[in-house]
Amino acid sequence: MKKSALHLFALLFVLSSFSPPAKGVSYVGNQGKITATFPSEYTNSARDGEAYTTTQATCTMDEQSYMISYTVHESDLSQTENLEDVSLNAFANAIGANIQSKETWKSKGLEGVKARMHSDESDAYIDYIVVFAGKVQYQFACYALGESWNEKKAKAFFKTIKVQ
Repeated sequence: MKKSALHLFALLFVLSSFSPPAKGVSYVGNQGKITATFPSEYTNSARDGEAYTTTQATCTMDEQSYMISYTVHESDLSQTENLEDVSLNAFANAIGANIQSKETWKSKGLEGVKARMHSDESDAYIDYIVVFAGKVQYQFACYALGESWNEKKAKAFFKTIKVQ
């Protein structure tokens, strides 16, 4: 009886040391007032410009990539007209993609632009969101090559993004 109780205790101890699989990896921006959940571990980078600082976090899982970027500018850009469209077009040109659709994106009173893009050259699909809030420009993207594109996972990632 003592032996089976000891085995049961040992089995429970071993099983309790296993934790359930993670649902994602939380991200909290230092200056950008942003949170998100990446599907796996992300890398973080920052770069300073003359009048701005950009912070970017990216991860790739199952051949699909996810990105959050925010740029803190010295001046308030949120009142500049059509700045979201300028940013969207610059992003599309930089990656050689065509904008297939565009719609309004909203989160807690903020309004920006969400677009679906496709690059014929690399057969890549890209969902991109850009929004300006005061001195901060936020950019979110999810991208993958043709058959690796997973719409459901892209939408799930975007739903985790919260801008305060």
